[in-house]
Amino acid sequence: MLNVIGGDAIGAIAGAVSTLVWHDDSKAGLPERFELMSPRVGEFGKAMTQHDGGSFSSFVNGEFDGLFRVGFAQLEGRKLNSARGGKIRHGGSFKVDASSRPGKAWDLAVRYDRSFQRRSPIVRPVQDNVVEAVSLEWREISLAHGDILQAFVHLRKQAFPWLLDSALNEHGLGRFSFAGSDPYAVVRITDQTIEEHCRREARVGSKVGHRVFNSDPMDWIRDRIRPFPDLGTDLPVEFPFLGGAVGYLGYEFCEDSRPGRTGDHGAESGPADFAEATLLFVDRVLAFDHQASRAFVLGIGFDSILSTAQRRAEHAVDEMFALLEGWITAQVPPASCDELTSKDRVDVLSTQAPSRLDLQLDEREYRRRVITIKEEILAGNVYEANLTNRMTMPFEGDPWALYGSLRRLSPAPFACFMEVPDGVIVGSSPERFLRLSAQGEVESRPIKGTRSRGLTAEQDDLLKQDLVSSEKDRAENLMIVDLVRNDLGRVCKIGSIRVPNLMGVEKYASVFQLVSTVTGRIREDMDSVDLIEAAFPPGSMTGAPKIAAVSLLKTLEPSRRGVYSGALGYFDLRGGLDLCVVIRTILIQKERAWIQVGGAIVADSDPAAEYAETLDKARALWAALLESDREFDNESKDE
Repeated sequence: MLNVIGGDAIGAIAGAVSTLVWHDDSKAGLPERFELMSPRVGEFGKAMTQHDGGSFSSFVNGEFDGLFRVGFAQLEGRKLNSARGGKIRHGGSFKVDASSRPGKAWDLAVRYDRSFQRRSPIVRPVQDNVVEAVSLEWREISLAHGDILQAFVHLRKQAFPWLLDSALNEHGLGRFSFAGSDPYAVVRITDQTIEEHCRREARVGSKVGHRVFNSDPMDWIRDRIRPFPDLGTDLPVEFPFLGGAVGYLGYEFCEDSRPGRTGDHGAESGPADFAEATLLFVDRVLAFDHQASRAFVLGIGFDSILSTAQRRAEHAVDEMFALLEGWITAQVPPASCDELTSKDRVDVLSTQAPSRLDLQLDEREYRRRVITIKEEILAGNVYEANLTNRMTMPFEGDPWALYGSLRRLSPAPFACFMEVPDGVIVGSSPERFLRLSAQGEVESRPIKGTRSRGLTAEQDDLLKQDLVSSEKDRAENLMIVDLVRNDLGRVCKIGSIRVPNLMGVEKYASVFQLVSTVTGRIREDMDSVDLIEAAFPPGSMTGAPKIAAVSLLKTLEPSRRGVYSGALGYFDLRGGLDLCVVIRTILIQKERAWIQVGGAIVADSDPAAEYAETLDKARALWAALLESDREFDNESKDE
């Protein structure tokens, strides 16, 4: 494993670049070490320093205890030369002029976070003899200019706008929202085919154009999201996302990498042209901290020269500011919170299926499949399986207006709006699939157990108590908690898995949910891609045991799920991620809206009640579609 911990690629001579490289050869029984790399000679220098519990000692000369000496040798075998020492301060940098011949010099920028006793990369190799530096620039915006929805209207003027919106700031969630547009690269993945459309030359070695790769998608993603752990440490707000990639991974995405999976599905596809996964790679972000009531424009710059990377980051901030100028100068007061009124809730709960709605499985067919699952449970083949049903209807309205309706009628901490090459994703998910912080903390919040909300406070209390006391719903939740604990245990440190919250009740616009929280701490030899591979697809959307449940559901569901019940969110440049489960979500494509809903089937499930639960989960989606369609009809008449 090779990690660069420092290096300012400002070649003093003929573009020469030197960088300090950290090697972790502990698995091979060798010590951790640092080397000076010079692409001018095409190989590594021979003088090293050894890492020993936070102190450094040179193989050649000098010691580090607040003082660091860089020694290096000419590769032709000439005598060793040592740079004069420079002090390393916490998170700071220093430069040394280390020359073996007059006129040859290298600039080294070295950063080491002594308080955490860990490496802190700001520069890394991209390929042989090529390094990449990254820089973050930011500028604060007064929230007197309005809210993120008003700002997003301006972001939509560019291609592929996206919004990760904490529309419900409750249940310990919903502090941050992020938005952007104009990604520098757009990636579609289907099976083993990766299509990359590079729109801007933002990264070292990138070229504008379209490329197709045939390789393991997970390895490809891992290569593209290699982290810079110390990026952004001077921000006044600790945003978990500074830039990187946003997008979705469909339910079937990781299927081929799991043992025992065949990849076979029913004859029907999902929404015709949605890829199995789509990622938008972004270098400019509008970030909101709702708790502190602060907003920032963040810009990321990459280059082989650090000073150029800094200029690119500044340019990214300037460009987003220019795009948002109409919002910033309008002095529009923040919009109302659009809280759900009691009338709205009654309207949602009483919403009936639209007349133009097409069900993939009618009530008879859905109930018949519930009975089949119960038979499989009785035979001991599965304990629980999450059966889903697809619904489609015509939609000619504005997807952004649809998002506004859904956000008001069914607010949730993981709401989203995303325009991708294949269509538009409009979602209001209440469920966190996986969160990985830059410090290695892992969290999953599986939801299992649902009751419809009541029309009055008294009905609400009765329905909530019924959910809390239901042995069936508690059994559903507990089985998935055990499954998630097992999934996280594959990549987390032994003894770190905890369940700080077991089966708490959370209230949403139209339903009550039983929610548990599972946490852990990821192992040092694992990363965000390993975490996804261990836990995908979300256990709350499969059943238990996971592989057996997925195999059974393939025989019962007529088509691939696609985006639905996969994961959506961000991959942060520092190695973290936050992904929700794609539920309570509408896909818009070719003037049609696609919805999918489902529920967990266990031994004592009642087929009629299970079908009714799917309708309860769909009501807010129906209400939003009908409301935005009416607005579209009214606008058409006005024209």
